[in-house]
Amino acid sequence: MSRAVILARVSDPKQKIKGDSLEDQQIKCSRFIEAKGWIKDREFTLIESGRKGERKYFWEIFDYCKSKSKTAQKIDYVIVLNIGRFTRGGGEDYLKLKRQFEEIGVAIKDIYQTVGEKVNTLDDYGQKYDWSIYSPSEPAEVYEANQRRDYVRAQLTQMIGGCIRNIRKGYWNGPAVFGLTTKKVEIKDDGVRSILAEEEKESVFIKKIFEMRSKGFSDHEIVDTVNAMGFKTRIVTRRDKRTQEKIGTRGGVKITVKKIQEYIINPVFCGVICGKWTENKPIKAVMFNGIVDIETFNSANKGKVWINKLSNETYEIRKNVKWSNIDQPDKRTRNNPLYPYKNIIVCPICKKLLKASASKGGGGEKFPTYFCDRKHTRWHKKREDFHNKVDNYLNAIKFTDNFNALFHASFVESWKEKKIDKESESDKINKNIEQLKIKQKDSLSSIKASTIDVVRKAFEEEYLNYENEIKALEQQKSLKTEPENVDIKTLLKYADYLMEHQKELLIDGDYLENQTYISGLVFEELPSYEDITNGTVKLNQFFQLKQYENVSKSDLVQRVGVEPTLDSFTDCCLTVRLPLVCEVIIAKYNLLFDTPEDT
Repeated sequence: MSRAVILARVSDPKQKIKGDSLEDQQIKCSRFIEAKGWIKDREFTLIESGRKGERKYFWEIFDYCKSKSKTAQKIDYVIVLNIGRFTRGGGEDYLKLKRQFEEIGVAIKDIYQTVGEKVNTLDDYGQKYDWSIYSPSEPAEVYEANQRRDYVRAQLTQMIGGCIRNIRKGYWNGPAVFGLTTKKVEIKDDGVRSILAEEEKESVFIKKIFEMRSKGFSDHEIVDTVNAMGFKTRIVTRRDKRTQEKIGTRGGVKITVKKIQEYIINPVFCGVICGKWTENKPIKAVMFNGIVDIETFNSANKGKVWINKLSNETYEIRKNVKWSNIDQPDKRTRNNPLYPYKNIIVCPICKKLLKASASKGGGGEKFPTYFCDRKHTRWHKKREDFHNKVDNYLNAIKFTDNFNALFHASFVESWKEKKIDKESESDKINKNIEQLKIKQKDSLSSIKASTIDVVRKAFEEEYLNYENEIKALEQQKSLKTEPENVDIKTLLKYADYLMEHQKELLIDGDYLENQTYISGLVFEELPSYEDITNGTVKLNQFFQLKQYENVSKSDLVQRVGVEPTLDSFTDCCLTVRLPLVCEVIIAKYNLLFDTPEDT
């Protein structure tokens, strides 16, 4: 008696509950085998595409049939609902697979009997040859296989083509990344479409990541802060690779440096869609401006990914751009404290930043020098003479009393904003600690109730893990909490000191890496040594206040730019902030967190 196996296949889990589901295929194939009087040996259920290059488990059926080919349980037939369940690769692929199964003595049969029996043209004479045996139904089989392939092509073209058209218009397809969600809106010309929107519970973490990154914090510092705020990745369903059955969940874990670096370079967070379906061209998202602005995105990436907004809502994206090429001095110049001015003084000939080094004389003595020799006659000055000139000029810069009064007002306002921001972070950490304490209490109850050593040990480990997390959060909280004895008058006193000593503000070994940005506050354009000597330096308006007695308070704020700030003065989405000088003053002495010992 002939033996048969059943092949039931669907392309994805959704087909399990609609259309030719696995159960329907199995029932119909089983009835077909029963009607033929054959023995049903085994059922194979596959959840995978039937296209040629996407088969993963299909060959298990072939291997099983081959292993039985020389036994008493030899398999004679593979039963499928139709040829499309066997393959979606078209007629050529179908014939190839059919021949491979025939070589091990297995025939393909479908319940609609498109695949007919073979005929021997010399049967009347009792002879047979390879050429005399053929399948009259084979043209129909090939046609059916091609039809199934063409159907898939048409469906995928319609679906994928629609997705590509939508995303090139600025709509969204599929699930949104962490921090974002999707919602349906009705557009006059396009009908109902999916657009991106902010997911408020998640976006607070993304905003914090970009904010801290743009202000120069390391990725490890960002990880500690964001995790302390209670960050957890989305929880998604885990499925068995073969059956696609739900076997658990994944996610709900803390953020890592790798994940931060993945978020930072994604332009979708500032409302720009860019990918394969847009041909890597940036597209403005419809009705969504992002959860961070483009300036903050650029500042956080430092040239890794740089977005430039052009006219008519068009954008350009450049990758791995040297930061100095984005309207900034050369950030990659080495910051040697022996030559603090090489990042802010330019060559009088080529107008590029100076170089500096110490050459050895014949007796081994070093001669430190500022110089430039870029395709022109070498220009150089001894470090001692150079420093004397520049120091004298910087010490001569003064602010007017009118500016100081305006500065005090802006300083106090920014300090209050900073205080509110820190309190908000502290509240989030407190809520996270409370949740962990509740879980820890449940673990303690389970420890008391458990009588099995293995289970008890597991709960004890869980309890200790919660304890370690709570301690880490308490430590983070202490960094976010402002001491009660901080006095705004004391802060202003130290601020005034730095306002009167601009050189210490501009030149500081602890902040050399930010010197090029700070110098942009002092100078409208970087001066040369001759400009310093001749007094022709073009100073920023804040240092020309003797000529502008009517400076308004609004002059003390500016749009958030690409330069990194040094502390959390504003939320990354605010449109104005205090001049960088104020931020440097506060960050320099940690005025918001440490009370100066000497007032």
